[in-house]
Amino acid sequence: CLSPSWLCSDNRLTKIPPAVCRLSQLQFLSLESNRLTELPSDINLLQSLTVLKLHDNKLQRLPDSVGQLRLVNLTANNNCLTELPVGIGRMTSLKELIAHTNRLGSVPSLAGCTSLVRLELHRNRLEQLPQVSSSVKELCLGENCIRAFDESWQAPSLISLDLNGNKLSSIPECITEFKTLERLNLSNNDLSSVPYIIGTMSLRALLLEGNPLRSIRPAIMQKGTATLLQFLRERMPADGDTQVTSTLDAMTSSANQELHAAHDMASNRSLDCSRKSKPITDELLAAAGQASVAEVDMSHCELSALPERMSLLASSLTTLNISHNRLSGTLSGFSSLTKLVTFDISYNSLSDIENIAALKSLRTLTMAGNRFTRLPEQVYLLESLACIIANGNQIDEIDPSGLSQLPKLDTLDFGNNTIAHVPPKLGNLRSLRSLELAGNPFRVPRPAVLQKGTASVLEYLRDRIPS
Repeated sequence: CLSPSWLCSDNRLTKIPPAVCRLSQLQFLSLESNRLTELPSDINLLQSLTVLKLHDNKLQRLPDSVGQLRLVNLTANNNCLTELPVGIGRMTSLKELIAHTNRLGSVPSLAGCTSLVRLELHRNRLEQLPQVSSSVKELCLGENCIRAFDESWQAPSLISLDLNGNKLSSIPECITEFKTLERLNLSNNDLSSVPYIIGTMSLRALLLEGNPLRSIRPAIMQKGTATLLQFLRERMPADGDTQVTSTLDAMTSSANQELHAAHDMASNRSLDCSRKSKPITDELLAAAGQASVAEVDMSHCELSALPERMSLLASSLTTLNISHNRLSGTLSGFSSLTKLVTFDISYNSLSDIENIAALKSLRTLTMAGNRFTRLPEQVYLLESLACIIANGNQIDEIDPSGLSQLPKLDTLDFGNNTIAHVPPKLGNLRSLRSLELAGNPFRVPRPAVLQKGTASVLEYLRDRIPS
């Protein structure tokens, strides 16, 4: 066979023809978007193969012989895998391993993958941090079941670490030993506090939203990473004792919680109902309205709909967090909250938003971890919108024309969706300062381009606009 590639995607294949494994010169094998449930055990005969595309099939396991290949790139996301063969951990040429959106409860040690740079294992069932080689720079572990950050875990070259949507209750101070780390996503965990020493790290992005943090107000987190890091540094004790974290986080008695809530409503203009800490009654909303409350947290409250009398907060509410609830279908009941600046609806089961165009002051919309297949059309009417966080949905296309109607847009996160094509005209959005596209099935821009940052990606896209 003189051809180095064999492309057979979207062909409803249930088995690979036996002759394929005899194509000794084959370098690129594309089998994505079929109906494969298994691979032939003699796939290891393809000793020239460097790229193997298996995503979007029905694979339940990979044969041990896969570990004998000399792959550089292996994509096996969106399958039914419950385990990976141990041999994968000995693939010294492997640079990218994409296995997100499976059913993996654990993975073998990947410390032997000495060339591995990018590892995507989000949307699985992992309970521990995987052992990786010192070469790994990008690690995506979001939406798993990881409960602890092992202090002995090492990844000295790591640039980006995504632990969004796990069950972490604490972060050790040894996180500061990751000297090359630039992006750390700890959002939507169970963190009640974070070590103040994190403020000394050289992070370009630190995400903490969606945690029960009482010591860091949402308004601080919304001001961006630089402000958040400064906030943490300023709270480090002068004697260098970095073990100290917020004393507010230690308040556990119901009496103290009530006093804390009353104090917030009166002096801080905030109301925290998260994790069902207090019933969301009409009386409570009325009291919040009279106190001119500006920030309300209703996350983790098992809400299936917004409280009917949210309009009582309309005159003052600027920040509303209703993440991690049971909201589904089309979200409604908030259009009276016209002063909202920050709206977090992440990690529900929503597919649409009704009358969001009424929120003329909205600057930040966080809608991660839902079931949106596109951005609601009315979003494009929000001229004040600066930040859209829409990772972890089912969005399959980007509308650059609609996005161009948002003159203040500077942050756009479409990571971990099902986008198969990135339109070159997206490069015309010169106002963007942060663009996240990783974790989608598109082939271009390639990961090497994405890793260069937003400015490089936008330039890459502009260069490909037809003249």
